[in-house]
Amino acid sequence: MNGEKMCFKAVIFDLDGTLVEASSAWRTGFQKILASLNHHMTEDDFQKLYRMTYMEIRCFFRDIYEAKKQTGHISFDSVMNNLTSEMERRYSFEIQAKPHALHFVKTLYNLEIPACLATLTPINIAEKALTWLGFTPYLDFVITGDDVGASKKFADIYLTAAKRLGFQPCEIIVFEDCPTAAKTAYNAGFIVCGVADPSQGRHIEELYPCCHWYITDYRDAFWKVPAMLAGPAWGERPRLLTSPSGGHPEALFKTQQAPAPPSI
Repeated sequence: MNGEKMCFKAVIFDLDGTLVEASSAWRTGFQKILASLNHHMTEDDFQKLYRMTYMEIRCFFRDIYEAKKQTGHISFDSVMNNLTSEMERRYSFEIQAKPHALHFVKTLYNLEIPACLATLTPINIAEKALTWLGFTPYLDFVITGDDVGASKKFADIYLTAAKRLGFQPCEIIVFEDCPTAAKTAYNAGFIVCGVADPSQGRHIEELYPCCHWYITDYRDAFWKVPAMLAGPAWGERPRLLTSPSGGHPEALFKTQQAPAPPSI
């Protein structure tokens, strides 16, 4: 089958930092709850917490709770309930979608390309944002890190999603903003499209080596869809898109104007 092009048949999206702008909401939420435990959240604390499953977050908070616990302090369950309530509120009314992300997801739906969400955010919180922002009708299902009992350092969440979608990893594009998660998906045989997340201060060098494509805006994705769907030759790892002159993709993104998303 060498030389034959494979066609991508499904898409897996991450949520936070990929479809929605979420880091500031989580930063504020974590700070508020940790402050109630008399703990100052460091940048290292935040970076660890932001990429944990909710069960891992719970363990992190419990360690702090036990160390800071004082007579008459609220229960640990109350601490976690406060965090959940805080994030449910923010995901219900405050969080915003990445520019043009909803248009892109709608486009996939209209092309009859199945898409799902694979996120470390708990389902009760994630669904608030999906409903608030209008993504729900266009996604086949949502799977969380707690569903598979593992973070995105492991491929369980992607492989489980692939099984439910009914396709092999090499037939699925994964959209991710986190270098660690992108690398996991890449090593598991998925096609990976990196999504820029400027709010995290990440540099392209961290995400770029883990991706076959990289977008700074979902307008980029509209004109890359044909290349994504055409795919690489069987038996070959896909290559990153480059400019016509063979330059670095980042230069192409900065100099070539992507078309406006279609009206849907």
